Amino acid sequence: MSSIFFTYSKYGTDPPIAKTADELVLIQETGQSIYYVALCVMQMFNLLTTRTRYVSFFKHNPFFGKARNWTIIAGILFSTVVGLIITLVPWFNSVFKTRPVPVKYVCPALGFGVALFLFDEIRKFLVRRYPKSFLAKMAW
Repeated sequence: MSSIFFTYSKYGTDPPIAKTADELVLIQETGQSIYYVALCVMQMFNLLTTRTRYVSFFKHNPFFGKARNWTIIAGILFSTVVGLIITLVPWFNSVFKTRPVPVKYVCPALGFGVALFLFDEIRKFLVRRYPKSFLAKMAW
């Protein structure tokens, strides 16, 4: 796939790589789907981690305890279902020009989401530990 990087300008006239026009369309639609799924996964992690300024997710999480928030749980489930429908149902594939996303392309988004979550938990810890620091003053 890296061989079609920045070759979109020659896409319709003279294919710059040894792929048919149909194969290039398939690659493009798969790439668009990968981008959409990665965006959804990252937004889910963003939603979970940026709910509070300095309280840890583990003390204030939407899944159980006093801070349970059914709206967030429903939103995550709805977003997951919509993503699966748009990428896996053939009728939606033809309407939205999408394709099924192989799991190996979802894993990096999950990894970056976990990294985002960990970085924000570390930031919250430092804000709690050093409440008068520059980092604490920057906390929204």
